[in-house]
Amino acid sequence: MEKNDNKRQIARTLFVQGGMTQKEIASKLEVTEQTISRWAKKDHWDELKKNVMSGKQEILRSLYTELQKLQTIIEENGGVADSKQADIRRKLITDIRQLETRYSVSQTVQIGMDFCEFLKEIDFDLAGKISRYFQSFIDEQIEKQKWQKE
Repeated sequence: MEKNDNKRQIARTLFVQGGMTQKEIASKLEVTEQTISRWAKKDHWDELKKNVMSGKQEILRSLYTELQKLQTIIEENGGVADSKQADIRRKLITDIRQLETRYSVSQTVQIGMDFCEFLKEIDFDLAGKISRYFQSFIDEQIEKQKWQKE
């Protein structure tokens, strides 16, 4: 049962964060497409995907809009930012860079899965243990994104 729960969590993450289709996930995790479909319906994967995907994009869009408005104000006042405006601009640019360059959860999932597959050949039991820790880490990252969105 634990193995299926782990696969179910990985499948959800691959769908929500990884942009994979249900068919691709079924193949990758070696379960039937019907199983993936049942999990997706029961756990509302489509709704989760929509919420997670829109969160980061909405934040970036808002930051870029704010930066553009600030730049317009600076230009209207002679093109030179005062210290407060320069500080705000610097903070906005830092926030934008962090959002644009940070690894996404989907990339993290793929790296973790690849690592666990590699580790299975060396130490199967350790790979299973690390896989469980990794899934907890991914769940935590997804939860953080939910809170950041709100």
